[in-house]
Amino acid sequence: MICLGCGMNFWLTHKYNINFYVLDPSYNDYMNHIYVKPYTRVLPYIIGIGCAMILISFYEKRKQNQINQNLDEKDRLINTKVYLKKSNLKTILFGYLIFIIIFVMLVIVILLPYNNYKNEGKNWNINGNAAYIGLSKLFWGIGIGGIVIIFYNYTNIFPLIRKFLSLELWTPFARLTYNAYLMHPIIMHLVNSSTRILFNYNAVPISFLN
Repeated sequence: MICLGCGMNFWLTHKYNINFYVLDPSYNDYMNHIYVKPYTRVLPYIIGIGCAMILISFYEKRKQNQINQNLDEKDRLINTKVYLKKSNLKTILFGYLIFIIIFVMLVIVILLPYNNYKNEGKNWNINGNAAYIGLSKLFWGIGIGGIVIIFYNYTNIFPLIRKFLSLELWTPFARLTYNAYLMHPIIMHLVNSSTRILFNYNAVPISFLN
């Protein structure tokens, strides 16, 4: 599925000669043939499923460790840290290294289009556009999934951030944002196709498009 998703993005970019630059005429083809299509957006879903399976395996392993410890409820509450991953200095440094690599990768995915935008979309050829369109979703999904796994598996890495992001306060927002991710292409396409005038650059349409 991952190869299919990347391949479809590559093929469609070449087929419609798409330039990943919002003011380029071909950007409409990007929105119509790539951005809203499920077979080009499948990569984050597949990676998310894989991350969920990894997290479940970690959870089951910790649960099995609890059973093997054969502690009663009182001892289990006192010795909660027994079931957390014991991270020595080497493991912690490795976790930080992986986090930094993932963070840099996400920053590159976000900022790389500037290289094309700063010259009005003329810096990238068709292969450059195809590479970014085909691989950006893949690396973004890997990056977000990797950070989630690191925060779950390495309890001593960024403990304050981990605790902050683990608050139950975020649960309803997480559910809303996931549904927004599923529905927003349909709503955007409906609104963009129904409007009779061009968007003005002010707070309302920009907030909607973002």
